[in-house]
Amino acid sequence: SSSSSSSSSSSSGKSKKKSKNARRKERRKREEEFTVSVPSALYESVWEDNMRYLRDMRVFDRAYLAFLYDLLRISVPQPDFEYAPQLNEEQNPALDQIKLFTHVFLEILCHSREKKLMRLFATRLKTLLRANVTGSRWLLHMLVDTSNALHEHLLRCSVKAARHSFAALVLGAVETLLPFEKDAFEDLSLPPVRAPRSSDEEVGDDCSSDSDPQADDEHENDSRAHSSVPVVLTASGCQVLSRPARLRTPATRRLVDTLIELLRYAVFSWRSFGQYFLLLRELALCSPELRLFMLRREVHHSLLGLFLGSDSPFVEVPVRCKMGDKFSKPDLRFLVSTLSVLACSYEAQRTLDPESVPPSPMLLAPPLAYEPSALFTRTLLSDAFISDAVKQECHLQHIGQLLMHVCWYNEVLSSRIVSTLCLGVADAEYDGIRPFMQVLNILLLLEDPLQSERVEITCRELLGVANKFKKYPRFTKTTLEYVHFLARENELVQMYLDENAQYYEWIEPWLQSHAQIPSGFRADNPTVLPWARYSEGECAFITELSNLWK
Repeated sequence: SSSSSSSSSSSSGKSKKKSKNARRKERRKREEEFTVSVPSALYESVWEDNMRYLRDMRVFDRAYLAFLYDLLRISVPQPDFEYAPQLNEEQNPALDQIKLFTHVFLEILCHSREKKLMRLFATRLKTLLRANVTGSRWLLHMLVDTSNALHEHLLRCSVKAARHSFAALVLGAVETLLPFEKDAFEDLSLPPVRAPRSSDEEVGDDCSSDSDPQADDEHENDSRAHSSVPVVLTASGCQVLSRPARLRTPATRRLVDTLIELLRYAVFSWRSFGQYFLLLRELALCSPELRLFMLRREVHHSLLGLFLGSDSPFVEVPVRCKMGDKFSKPDLRFLVSTLSVLACSYEAQRTLDPESVPPSPMLLAPPLAYEPSALFTRTLLSDAFISDAVKQECHLQHIGQLLMHVCWYNEVLSSRIVSTLCLGVADAEYDGIRPFMQVLNILLLLEDPLQSERVEITCRELLGVANKFKKYPRFTKTTLEYVHFLARENELVQMYLDENAQYYEWIEPWLQSHAQIPSGFRADNPTVLPWARYSEGECAFITELSNLWK
């Protein structure tokens, strides 16, 4: 009986285990056969994202980008120096070649991480454009007709190498076309203006740097959705130009008009607008016709207003936003450099025998017959602009050249500007003296009848400042070492110190007693670059730029 009971219990346990396994298999089968209905739109969008990711992963692969560059490098340029009245895009193998590589550069290379390949690609493509007039015309027309293309690549792009390469490409196309289209800038009739915008797209004047930059960029992008659509003013109102009519307008004129129009929105892209102003400067250096056109379009007013911000006296500047924050400052070097180029394009006022004064050595040749407004001249030479530009080190070479140009044979401006720079030294900390001293050194090299007077004012005021603030030994020692540096660079400064040594006998004992005090002196003086190198039509960039521009 005991054996029968044990066998029955084991058989019942096995049957229970089998039934349990059977139920588990059935449940698993039901789970595997479970289906969920996914909306077709969601299903397709997920697969589109997956395919886009796989495509981008292969398109932006370094090996593929290197293959594209090799393809461009082995392509044979097909010269085309014939300028036809109308742009003919049909049956032109050279133009098809430029179109292909231009779209590759704009749509792939500019969005990649391969900066070296990006520069090499732009350099080679620029070579093709220099040898093809039709390709250069097509490129400029395409950039103007494509909505926000210039704005995206020059202002909104966050990669400096991409902005630099794009600006170099545009400059190469302009240099190719300018000999054929110079006459377009002599006609100063009303240029194409922006298409009218709706009231909810207008930009307000109450913007500040505390707002969300991304939101500002999005608003900026939306507010210019139609900014690249050319219109003309007729008796019946605004009329949109058709594509053939737009193509009859010279490409360089359309490009410069569009770039000038972008000035009103540059304030929103203060983190990345350096290359935009660099392109403006190099366009101004291309030819006197372009400089005169920019001056008569009052580009210098907008530049000065953009630099001064809310302190600007120019009411035509539409947007006044504060640029910069506590973490970073805007790059205003090329803005001030462009302003200096335009201001050195015409003769300034002279006080010493104006009829027999020789041309300023900093005057761009040929000089332009242009007279700026008294408000612009007064604002440009104000103490606020000069001090802020030097303090922010906005291209000290070009600031020095601008001051040399306006101080040439001008006694009033010479004494006032030298005093302003010396006052900037007095107001600066010991580590902020260097930019003022560098500009003073450039200005003291100007050889005219007022040179000795400028040297005397500089030495007298700088040594007076050093004597006044002797209770700050580091500041005093830095100032004295910069004065000695000026004496080594300029014989007139050394002569003045030797002739007036009895008034400054305190200097040597003071330096000996404070020999252990560290100094903030730095002898990296900027080199004065004459404007003559730009007047030969070469448009070579200054030394701090990469070889891409050459």
